[in-house]
Amino acid sequence: MGDSEDEQNNVSHDAPSSSIYHPPSIHRSSLLSGQSYAHYSSCPAAITPCAAGNSTWSHPDHSIPPTPCVLGVDEAGRGPVLGPMAMDATVEIIRGVVEERGVDVKEVYIDTIGNPQTYQKKLERIFPSLKITVAKKADALFPCVSAASVCAKVTRDAALEICYEELQKQRAGMVEMEHMNDGWGSGYPSDSKCVTWLKKEMHPLFGWGNECRFSWGTAKDLLEVKAGLKVDWHAVEDDDTKMTQFFITASTENAEAQDELRDWYGRRPKEIF
Repeated sequence: MGDSEDEQNNVSHDAPSSSIYHPPSIHRSSLLSGQSYAHYSSCPAAITPCAAGNSTWSHPDHSIPPTPCVLGVDEAGRGPVLGPMAMDATVEIIRGVVEERGVDVKEVYIDTIGNPQTYQKKLERIFPSLKITVAKKADALFPCVSAASVCAKVTRDAALEICYEELQKQRAGMVEMEHMNDGWGSGYPSDSKCVTWLKKEMHPLFGWGNECRFSWGTAKDLLEVKAGLKVDWHAVEDDDTKMTQFFITASTENAEAQDELRDWYGRRPKEIF
């Protein structure tokens, strides 16, 4: 079966050279440059407001009843730093689906790691017309969130494949890499391929490149506990010159000079006795 014209137009022309299929949600240039982006796939004709007749995006045919939809979001909010950023990104994604693309979303189910009640109240204030449910482990409770979780993991695996291909290109001809074709896994400590790659690629002093987050517990254990290079820092001797001695103020020097001039004429009797 051939791809439709709409599907062909939505596929990025910046496709990777690998024979492995990468979904259109992978924006190669943005991914390799470290830029964040949001991808919206084309909506099926059955749920678009201009599905039939002469209606368009700017002039939808309101006589055609819209198809109600359910929106699922996986893991919106992780940690005290990235959590608020992920939550705000989720708000923008919901707004992009409901307001910008006109999809008739009735219910939204969100999986979160933070406080579900606080996050749900925030979203209800922003989208009062939507029925919003925020829960932990929502991917195991609601099918729409389960589907979002699968899409997220497939996209993540494809993104890691592209990043690994780029790493191979950068190291080609520089260093003979014996295990480059083994891959680096999914980035989870439970993935044996990931841990094996970390152990093989770890420099005892510098660790890894910018492809690895050093605050990650697995990376910290490898550096600090198992195979990290120990560094001995020499203790500073007490008789060495201290840094504070380089910052003698002019007032201190003037005070010492005044005392020397005063003592030239002798000292008071009370100072002698």
